[in-house]
Amino acid sequence: MNIIQDFIPAGRRNRPGRVNPMRFITIHNTGNANKGSGAKNHAVYLKGDIAAGLPVSWHYTADESGAYQHLPDNEDAFHAGDGAGAGNRQSIGIEICMNSDGDLRSATDNAARLTAILCKKYNISPENVVQHNRWTGKNCPQMIRNNRPYNWDIFISKVKNFISGESGLTAIAGTAIATAEQMRAYIKRINPDAPDFAGIFISESRIESIRGDIAFAQSCLETGNFRFAGSAVTLEQNNFCGMGVTQNGMKGNSFPTPQIGIRAQIHHLKAYANAEPLANPNESPRFRFVQRGVAPYAEWLGIQENPQGKGWAAGAGYGEKILRILSAVLAENAQPENLKIFAAPSFKSGDKVKIKQDAKIYATGQTIPDWVKSREHTIMQTSGERILLREIFSWVFIKDLQKI
Repeated sequence: MNIIQDFIPAGRRNRPGRVNPMRFITIHNTGNANKGSGAKNHAVYLKGDIAAGLPVSWHYTADESGAYQHLPDNEDAFHAGDGAGAGNRQSIGIEICMNSDGDLRSATDNAARLTAILCKKYNISPENVVQHNRWTGKNCPQMIRNNRPYNWDIFISKVKNFISGESGLTAIAGTAIATAEQMRAYIKRINPDAPDFAGIFISESRIESIRGDIAFAQSCLETGNFRFAGSAVTLEQNNFCGMGVTQNGMKGNSFPTPQIGIRAQIHHLKAYANAEPLANPNESPRFRFVQRGVAPYAEWLGIQENPQGKGWAAGAGYGEKILRILSAVLAENAQPENLKIFAAPSFKSGDKVKIKQDAKIYATGQTIPDWVKSREHTIMQTSGERILLREIFSWVFIKDLQKI
């Protein structure tokens, strides 16, 4: 990652110079949507005459090109608004650019990448990566808190991926993070007349180990949230992903039932995601045309963003559009109707638990590091077979927990 050191001169008011024990990393959005207000211009501002006499400073500004560093990590700053509190005095502040002519997703991804670098360098656990909101209640980082380009849960998931050496991109293969109830809540809010296919997306994707929530978000994009207005396909075709529409005016493929149509979509996504064999007989009529494994990440489903120039769709930002919908789905606060069937009665919000030593992965698919298993955690929320732990803000499977 490209990090340019451009420090605020020593001795100025906005460089207090006190020792920062670096216990936390605090994430902000700049609040500056003006064109041209990238990381470099924020560095210029912090070194300028106006900022010199103000209690305003932070350690890094991230944009789509990388990051500028304004202060040494082991010095405190004025970024959290909590006076002599832990936000200003004990945390490294990272501002994420949100200028209207910038790339918000790339800037936010770079901030997650930078956060992971700092976590590894100073042995800061992801549970101590916090929002500015924690210190003062301010609506910051305002873009992430508004699910742009994605929500806080996804940001922390990306940080963990970078820490473990993974790409930080959104793998298509794996287990859905969103529940069927969240899918239903999202689509009914957007389109009350939409058919309920959430359960089919979940069940079909589990069979092939493909994320059904990504497939669902893709269908919402392709069908206009199942309104089919301006879509090349119709509801009666049971084609919810534009399959077979390779040029304007084409009708696309048709399938006998919604389940077979969704199965075909899952099979086609699997063709892009990896070279693993299908569990069910192939239903995608275009499966044979895909170079297997050419787009393992949702971000690479668009031809323009794919490193090999291949993908599902030619339109710019195709994968980002899918992930923006997915982020909105994940923001839905919907509890499973069958929660009592799956959640063990002995687990409830507020309980103290530990993660079993033989646990391998989070419910979101990332590897659980050993240091997490050695700590005590507090249950924040239950959802189906998963439990959200407060201290690390991560979902784990109920089967991997033991009560203290």
